[in-house]
Amino acid sequence: MQSSAVRTIRVAIAQAAPVYYNKAASLAKAIDLIRDAASQGAVLVAFGETWFSGYPAWLDVCPTAALWDHEPTKGVFAQLRENSVSLEGPEVCRLANAARDLQIGVIIGVNERVEKGPAQKTLYNSLLTFSPEGRLANHHPKLVPTFTERLVWGPWRRDRSHLRRVRASPCGRFDLLGTLDASCANGNASSRRARSRSRVAHCQRNGATREQALRIRRPMLCACRRLDDADARHPECAAT
Repeated sequence: MQSSAVRTIRVAIAQAAPVYYNKAASLAKAIDLIRDAASQGAVLVAFGETWFSGYPAWLDVCPTAALWDHEPTKGVFAQLRENSVSLEGPEVCRLANAARDLQIGVIIGVNERVEKGPAQKTLYNSLLTFSPEGRLANHHPKLVPTFTERLVWGPWRRDRSHLRRVRASPCGRFDLLGTLDASCANGNASSRRARSRSRVAHCQRNGATREQALRIRRPMLCACRRLDDADARHPECAAT
């Protein structure tokens, strides 16, 4: 009886901060990190949750963030929206080209802005997967934004028209989940239907993701990084 050959693959996690709320500079930095990963033989590189271009940690540290018609919060949200990306935008195109030119798979979290259709003007916490051929192979908005995140991001649309099935990659079959998606029944059911062998989870805090990995009993690549002061940028957070 012949034993199946063990195939070793190299993957990379970009544990680096974006240029907060500056999508042009964040794009340039992302491409440099992708190039660095490819030069070291990685076939896949994963970036953290809403890496492009910054996680709104100010939602959790600014007590006035949820006040109605509050000018400081409206201002920082406007920056978030201005520096979000659309699937049809030039930033997505350049990331796809980088994946193709460097022959590497890329998974990156983005603040996605929908430009047309029923969800027009809505922001989503989305994960994008680019194949080594430069194709947008998977688009996964976070199923349920967690707690204060619902102030800025919309939930998944129940018709599931925005979700794409997991596809084969140089690393095999996997699915994408954001932070607590692995705890959602819908997220687990989607994974089972796609028969994925592993998961790529994007998060800002490690503990919950370790617990999820044990619960689902599948290999999990956790792409996360430590939040810093820039992530809490808000006019009223300087003293907190």
